[in-house]
Amino acid sequence: MSNTLTIIALFLIPLIAVIIPIQVGQYVGTRHRKRVGELEDGPIGTSVGAALGLLAFLMAFTFQIVSDRVNTRRELLLMRLASC
Repeated sequence: MSNTLTIIALFLIPLIAVIIPIQVGQYVGTRHRKRVGELEDGPIGTSVGAALGLLAFLMAFTFQIVSDRVNTRRELLLMRLASC
């Protein structure tokens, strides 16, 4: 039971930490747009570049983990075959 609660908490806490700022931002943006009117688009190239850089870093990190696992499995298989 305790393990299940921990897993649920590990799911809900980050979910809430992401959803609440999104909802607050939408509310503030909608309220600001009603008050000011239409806004012109600002430069977002830096933000997009930063987000894509972070995505590339996470993908490289993930592929490195997968590569290590594949190499470990290959080495274990070769050791097992050599012992037979």
